[in-house]
Amino acid sequence: MPILEVDCTTSALPRGVRVARCRRFDGWSLEATRSFAPGEVVYRYPLRLIDADTEVHLLTELGVRRCNPEDHFLPLEPGLLAAVPPAMRERMAGFLGAASDDPDELHRLISDGGEPRWLMLGFDELLNHAAAPNCRVSLAPVELDLEGDEPVAWGELFALHAIHPGDELTVDYRTFCGPDWQVPAHWCA
Repeated sequence: MPILEVDCTTSALPRGVRVARCRRFDGWSLEATRSFAPGEVVYRYPLRLIDADTEVHLLTELGVRRCNPEDHFLPLEPGLLAAVPPAMRERMAGFLGAASDDPDELHRLISDGGEPRWLMLGFDELLNHAAAPNCRVSLAPVELDLEGDEPVAWGELFALHAIHPGDELTVDYRTFCGPDWQVPAHWCA
C-alpha cells in the first residue's frame, strides 16, 4: 500500500493555525493562533488527487494520524468536476491533454479508466464539523499547478465571522458531503 506523508507540523502549517487537542471531544483539531476577520482567507490548501489504495499519514507534534481515502476524502466524480469553474476546467483539460473540459471526459482521464481517485483537501482530516461553523471551504480551486505529472489545485478556507486566538476552526461537512449528510452516531458516543 502506498503511503503519502503530509507534514502538518506547526512549521509547515499556514501562519495563524496550529494542530491542537480538540476540547469538544477526544481527537485533534485545527486552532487559530491569531485573529481572523469575517471573509478573510484563513489559509490556502492543496487539493491533491490520490489513489484509493493510498494510506495518508498526517504528521503533527501530537503524533501521526493515519487516514484511508474512503473514510476521509472526497471521491473525484464528474459531479464534483462540474462544480469547478470553467476556466479552471479548461486548464485541467490542457494539463491532461483532453479534447474538451467536459467533466465526464476529465474524470475518465484522471481515473485512467481504472480505480477511483480521491480528492484530499490539504489538512481536511484535521478540520472538524460544526452545525454552526466559523469557516467555509472553497471547493472551487483558485489556482492550478503541476506537481510532477499530476495537477494540484489550490482551494481556500474563509472565516465566516470573527475568529480569535484559541478558537477551533470548524466547517459544515454538508458543504462537501451533501445536504443529507448526518453526523455518524459513533462520533457522539
